[in-house]
Amino acid sequence: MFLFLAAYTEDTVCVGLARLGSEDQTVVVGSMKDLLEVDFGAPLHCLVIGGDLHPLEEEILDFYTLKKGKTELKD
Repeated sequence: MFLFLAAYTEDTVCVGLARLGSEDQTVVVGSMKDLLEVDFGAPLHCLVIGGDLHPLEEEILDFYTLKKGKTELKD
């Protein structure tokens, strides 16, 4: 359970992370709504909520962005 006190919308850009540093780490970028559909697997998990992004940050995050209609992380 977590407490979320903010005025973010379901379209806010977020980064979902799981098991960073391990061989099966997961990094996915998408809207809050899109990330609800992603199975990140076993913990540990982290959610980063984006604010105003610099163009370089946007370019880097684009590499990890969830493509439309894709919720499976495995090819």
